[in-house]
Amino acid sequence: MSDGFTRTPTGVVGKWHFHTSPIVWVEGVEDVYFYSPILRDIGCKIQPYHGCGNAIALIAGLVNDDLPYIVVCDGDYDVLSPRRSRHRRLIKLKKYSFENYLWHADAINYACHRHAQIGDYTDIATSEMVSVVAQLRAALKEAVVLEVAARSMNPAPKILPEGIDCILVRQSESEVDVNKVNAFRNKSQITIPTGQIDEARVLVDEFLTSRCFSELLNGHLLLGVLMRVFTKLTRSLKVGAKLVPPDAFVQLISDAIWTSGGDGDHMSLKRKIRAELRKLRTDPKLGSVGN
Repeated sequence: MSDGFTRTPTGVVGKWHFHTSPIVWVEGVEDVYFYSPILRDIGCKIQPYHGCGNAIALIAGLVNDDLPYIVVCDGDYDVLSPRRSRHRRLIKLKKYSFENYLWHADAINYACHRHAQIGDYTDIATSEMVSVVAQLRAALKEAVVLEVAARSMNPAPKILPEGIDCILVRQSESEVDVNKVNAFRNKSQITIPTGQIDEARVLVDEFLTSRCFSELLNGHLLLGVLMRVFTKLTRSLKVGAKLVPPDAFVQLISDAIWTSGGDGDHMSLKRKIRAELRKLRTDPKLGSVGN
């Protein structure tokens, strides 16, 4: 099968025919780094489905034909009003995206000491991350409310940027500039009905009574902040510690997450995927599955 064919919805859905071990379909290439540490001992393929169209087709294959694969989807803003999954092998994240699962103080602390080559562990991450997420919430909560309110509009206006760089006070630090956020938001020039905003604010406030703002913020934005936090903390341990490229950073923190054990959401996600994979390994559609 050519790569061009597998990038089409029909080609992606049919790819299971070419494997005797189950496929775990994930959103993008970086997601593979996150799931690999917990699945490397199980016979499976972790592959990115690259885009909404392919995701829709894969989900339809599960729901309509019970095809032998797993689909892991970002939570996005659906985390505000979760619903029962349409299929047991359609796994919806409880946070906005996999990047939000990287926001974990124990893992960051472990990774900082490892990168700085410091063996004497002290907690340098917790207070910093609590402070940063409080600032993010103060600066970005209203913009998130507006994004939630606008998600049903066509086209949905851009309330927040794709990357964090353009709304930071300084590029090397994690602090968000509220004026820059407002300026970016105002570029959309789209009026969102007041009723939709009020409904969105109720959903967001309800979510935040028991969950952290780091779980709701767009994962790309959060990852950009987390990389800056990591650099700051690492350099507090070792002056001049090298910057870590984004791909390598995701791999480093992903390994640290699963090494440290993560939290209840991490463990629940791990158990769910592994349990469904074990069941799939005996699915007659896949034939004889290798180890």
